[in-house]
Amino acid sequence: MPAPQEHKKSLEQVLNGLTDENGKKLAAHLRNPQFQKAIDELHDSQQARDEATKDPKGFFKRKGADLPDDVTMEVKQGSWCIYFKYLAICVKWCDDSGWGWC
Repeated sequence: MPAPQEHKKSLEQVLNGLTDENGKKLAAHLRNPQFQKAIDELHDSQQARDEATKDPKGFFKRKGADLPDDVTMEVKQGSWCIYFKYLAICVKWCDDSGWGWC
């Protein structure tokens, strides 16, 4: 089952806030259908979360969702979250609450 519709709405709110050149570059990657499929998989699969915990950037790359080289990622357990940091931008996706700012 894909991530809830509310997550897609919160992603659009975050993407609409990425207005400078760097934000638009990151937004293009986050809108990629392959990236969205990878997020859906993280939502549905503990195995996918385990894989992404070990190598978050590699997980997305293997799913065909390359991110800019300068993006760093951090995974936090508990409420399972992945943080995407690109230059001065930080957005996060959490399994239980969707997208937001760090």
